[in-house]
Amino acid sequence: IYIALSIFIALYQLKLNGYYFQFFSHYNLKWTNNVNWTLGFLTQTFILLFPFSFFKPKKNTFIYKMLLGLIIINTSIAIFYLGALKYDDIKLFTKYTDILAFTTIPVLFIVSVWAIINKLTGSLFYFLGQFNFLLLAFYGALVNFGYFEPISNMGIIIPLGIILDVIFISLALFSKVKNIEKDKKENEQLLISQSRFTTMGQNIATLVHQWKNPISQLGSEILLLKAIHSLDKSKFENTFKETMPKIEDSIKFLNNTMNDIYNFYKNPNEKENFVIEKEIDSLLRLIDSKLVFNNIKIVKDCDEISNKGYKTSFLNIVLSILENSIYELSNKKSDNKKIFITLKDLEDNIMLLIEDNAGGIKSNDFDKLFTIDYSSKGTNGSGVGLALTKRLVESRLNGTITASNTKHGAVFKIIFPKGS
Repeated sequence: IYIALSIFIALYQLKLNGYYFQFFSHYNLKWTNNVNWTLGFLTQTFILLFPFSFFKPKKNTFIYKMLLGLIIINTSIAIFYLGALKYDDIKLFTKYTDILAFTTIPVLFIVSVWAIINKLTGSLFYFLGQFNFLLLAFYGALVNFGYFEPISNMGIIIPLGIILDVIFISLALFSKVKNIEKDKKENEQLLISQSRFTTMGQNIATLVHQWKNPISQLGSEILLLKAIHSLDKSKFENTFKETMPKIEDSIKFLNNTMNDIYNFYKNPNEKENFVIEKEIDSLLRLIDSKLVFNNIKIVKDCDEISNKGYKTSFLNIVLSILENSIYELSNKKSDNKKIFITLKDLEDNIMLLIEDNAGGIKSNDFDKLFTIDYSSKGTNGSGVGLALTKRLVESRLNGTITASNTKHGAVFKIIFPKGS
C-alpha cells in the first residue's frame, strides 16, 4: 500500500506539472487532460488505505466505517473517471468530486487524533504528517478565497505537503517495524523461558525418578547399621566397612545429578567456556532413566572440543532433539534401539549430528518440522520444541540446522561457528 501510494502520488504530481503533455502530446489530448482525475482519486484511495491497514481499526467502529466508506467512494469515482477519459464533459462532475477530495484531509486528521488517543504505534508521526497537510490545505483554501495573496511559487504547496507527508509516514512505518522487532524478540524470549520451564519440570521429574533407588539404598544401609549396632555390636565394624562405600556411592550419585541440573541451567544468557562432550555426558546422565526404561543405547563419536558460547542454549538444543528421538524410539518394537551422537571439529566450525534408527520422518512433515504448533507427538507434544530449537541454533549459535532421513531413521545436522 505504501509503495502504491508513493507511485500514484508521483504520477499525479507529474501530471500536475505538465510532464504528460510534454511526453504524450501525440496521444489523444482528451485522455491526457482528464487522466489526472483518475490518478487523483486512486491516490486518495491508497492514502485512505494506509491508515486502514496500518492502524487496523476494529470492525463496527465509527473510524472503520468512515475509512471504508471513503475508500469505496474514492475507488468508484476513480473507476468512473477511468471509463470517461475521452469525454470533455467529464469536468461537469468535478464540482461534486472536489467536495470529496477536500473531505479526505480532515478525515485523515481525525483518524490521526484517534490513533494518538488510543496510543497506537506510529500515531505521533502520522498525526504530524496529517497536521502539516491540513495546515497547507487550509492556507491554500484561504488564498483561493482571497484572504491571502498567493506566494510567487504557489505550485510548491502541494509537492511540499506530499514530501512532508511521505517523510512522516516513513517515520511511522519505521517505528512500527521497530515495534514488531521488539515484539518478536520478546516473544522469542517468552518461548525460550517457556521451554526452559517445561524442560525444568521434565528434568525435576526425571531427577526424582533417578533419586528413588539411591535414596532407598541409603535408607536400607542406615537401617542395617542401626540394626547391627543394636543386636550384635561385634559385627558392626565389619558391616560398617562393607556398607560405607555403598553409602558414599549413593551420596556421590545424588551429588552428581544435582550438579548436572545446576550446570544445565547456569548462566542461560552469558557465554562461558565448556567442553562440549563433557556437557553432553552430563545431559545424558539426566535422561539416563528414560534411556534405560526404553532400552535405548547411546553411541558417541566425539572430538574433544572446548568452546566459549551459550552452554544452556546448546544443551537445550541437544535435549530437544534427543527427546524427539527417544519418543520415536519408544514407539518402536525393537531390541536394537540406538541414538548416534557425532561431534566433529571443522577448524572454524563445529558439526553436531544426532541420528536415530526410529524409521525416519514422514515426507509430508519436513516442510512444517520447525514451525510453531506442529508436533508429530499429537496431544503429547507442545509444538514448541523443534521450532524453538531452530531459533536457538540461528540466534544463539549463529548456525544452521537441517533434518533428513537416513536408511534406518532421521538425522539432525547442526553446524555453528566456534565461539557461539
